Amino acid sequence: MNYSSYSQIIANIQDIYDKFRVPEKFQGHMRVVGDNARLLAQQFNNEKILLKGLRPNIPMPINTQLLQSAGYVHDLGNILKVTNENVHKYKGMEEDWQSRRNIAQEFGDSPLEATLNMQNSLAMNSDIQRLTKYMEPHNFHNIAKLASQTYLEHVNVLIMAYADATASPFGPASLEVRRDEAKNRLGECKEIDEFYQYLKVIENKLKTHIEIPYEFIDIDPN
Repeated sequence: MNYSSYSQIIANIQDIYDKFRVPEKFQGHMRVVGDNARLLAQQFNNEKILLKGLRPNIPMPINTQLLQSAGYVHDLGNILKVTNENVHKYKGMEEDWQSRRNIAQEFGDSPLEATLNMQNSLAMNSDIQRLTKYMEPHNFHNIAKLASQTYLEHVNVLIMAYADATASPFGPASLEVRRDEAKNRLGECKEIDEFYQYLKVIENKLKTHIEIPYEFIDIDPN
């Protein structure tokens, strides 16, 4: 099946996960990211934010289906992050994780490479692949440069970065909860605090335009 349209991806996302045998843990995260991004984009559209487009003073709506579908497929190859040494840190990982990992390795040596090749094998839109690259944490510091083509794309990247950062396995969660969860899982490290501070900058940029539209749930990171 060709997944060149966003609506096809959204309607058939479970088939895509099943095809690549994506672990349920990663499925849940991607669904939350996609739903977070859709809600944030809808809030922009509801407020009729004047994004800088081709014509001045005309609202340019954000494509909610693009952001939702990009969120749904941005980590398809993340099973490659799991190894014999760290599998114990992935609570609830399926017992057959190694066979699932072998499938992902057919598409690339890194999680990002595998994800992009999986997307490409299903003829997904190039905009989804571009957003997937932007969502890599090491690219967050270069968002202005990466998304310099249009202001609309810059806003898309801010939304996707924030939607990803606030997606817990249980649903939307505040940056503070996510930071504490990361420290509980990985231990205290300067990189987590630096990453959190940068994400707060993104959050504040978004809040200058909109109210964050979803209620954060209070989860126990333990």
